[in-house]
Amino acid sequence: MQRSAAQRAELEAIMEQSGQRGALVVAPLELVDLAGEGACTSVTWAEGRITVLETADVLVLFELPNALGAPPTVTRARWDVVARVCGTDCWSTVPDLDPPRVITRRWPTPDHLDIIRGLSLPDPPA
Repeated sequence: MQRSAAQRAELEAIMEQSGQRGALVVAPLELVDLAGEGACTSVTWAEGRITVLETADVLVLFELPNALGAPPTVTRARWDVVARVCGTDCWSTVPDLDPPRVITRRWPTPDHLDIIRGLSLPDPPA
């Protein structure tokens, strides 16, 4: 987690120095406690933003609502599931980073999202 946070800070500093602050999001890797079932890593990808994602156990897809005032759709899925369904279509590996990261190129298609939702994880306990 420390190496991940340090790398994220470096990437953000590079964007700042190059005048590209805000051009993309470097998503933070989070540690999530599953209420007695252990812990896992999680990273969030928001629709409409070019995002640098670190490989995590869970990928949270945050879809913008279709109607003004409607809530967003949040889908949690295992990283490997999303990678199999749409990874090669939606993101590219960023070379020479350790830990490895990908940069998003486009949002999953409606067909991709239907498959991911069908294989999604339950919402975490409140």
